[in-house]
Amino acid sequence: MVKQNTVTWKGFNGVSNLGEPTELDKSKLITGINVDISKRGKIYRRPGKTRVLRGLYHSLYSNGKICLAVTNANLVNISSTFATTILRLGVGQNRMSYVSVGNAIYYTNNVVIGYIENGVSSEFTEPTEEFRVKTFSGKLIEYYLGRLYIAKDNILWYTDALHFNSIDMRMNFKQLPNEIIMVRAVDDGLYISDTKSTYFIGGTNPKDFVLREIYDYPAIIGTDISIIGQNINDEYQGSVAVWVGEKGICIGMNGGQTRNITTKEYLLPLVREGASIIRLDEIKQYVASFYTPGAETIIRDEII
Repeated sequence: MVKQNTVTWKGFNGVSNLGEPTELDKSKLITGINVDISKRGKIYRRPGKTRVLRGLYHSLYSNGKICLAVTNANLVNISSTFATTILRLGVGQNRMSYVSVGNAIYYTNNVVIGYIENGVSSEFTEPTEEFRVKTFSGKLIEYYLGRLYIAKDNILWYTDALHFNSIDMRMNFKQLPNEIIMVRAVDDGLYISDTKSTYFIGGTNPKDFVLREIYDYPAIIGTDISIIGQNINDEYQGSVAVWVGEKGICIGMNGGQTRNITTKEYLLPLVREGASIIRLDEIKQYVASFYTPGAETIIRDEII
């Protein structure tokens, strides 16, 4: 009887597309379609999906209390029963950026800017102080230490401290070399990406901010998200930013400390824009979906 060699798989630790398949460790998968991998390497069938609304929706956002989206060029609230209520008419079809501050959600899409509080959308009022202008729309919006930060073209504007409706055009800005495509705050600074590189600026006074290059490649538009680090791993203290960069999934911690957790395992396709969520159920994951010409790609990475 011919003796047959057997191979036992005790678990898998992810997908790798670097190198030849025959060179991979046996714990690596060449492909993983519609599956999740647990912290202990067990493979599970990925949960399915159920259609709850029909129509063209984009810019979906939720802070756990309210769910927002844009459809038919209107900003809408989607209730827990999936009923939609128009909050603001005619916002256009640009991708919307949001940030929660206290009980309000601020939004902008390079055409309009405003905030939602108690289920009502409002616009900023004109400031009365000299040299101030009403806060204007931008491509991105973020909050950090009492100010709103608005990215417009290659300039990061910021409001007066605790006065979100006013910007001093003489000094309330930071200029980057190229168009800004990501702004994410942590406890002691901001991670910013333009179309060429990724930076960190830290400190309490924006007048003293100094750009420090973190990576010589940019983020993928729309894949950035903020989360309390301890929710995913005790190693990450305080707020962290997670995003897909051109060379892998990146985690930005306080102090400008970063980690690219996929660069040695997974080569991303050439993409420009996407979206992401954090799963905090039995399997804690960062999930990003983005588009290549003619195809959808989903990258799921366990970050615990």
